[in-house]
Amino acid sequence: MDRERRRLGITTRILYKSNVKGDVRTEYWDKRRFLPPHISNPAVINIYGDRVVNVLWKGNVPLCFMMVNCDIADAYRKYFELLWSVSEKG
Repeated sequence: MDRERRRLGITTRILYKSNVKGDVRTEYWDKRRFLPPHISNPAVINIYGDRVVNVLWKGNVPLCFMMVNCDIADAYRKYFELLWSVSEKG
């Protein structure tokens, strides 16, 4: 799946918590930044097209839900851009 993404020229931008800086697993993605230490979010949020997928972890058990709506996806994108702008380059 990732090979196909790269073949199609689809890039990724990932925001990580500050405490994983230096972890080799963070170097896999195209563009990455690290949130300031005072910003933390237990959710993994994926935004693509008109979809937003939230993944919340309770121990090793994920709770996932998807929203399909252009306005919601655009609102999440604006939030992502704000966080991206205050984050440290990887």
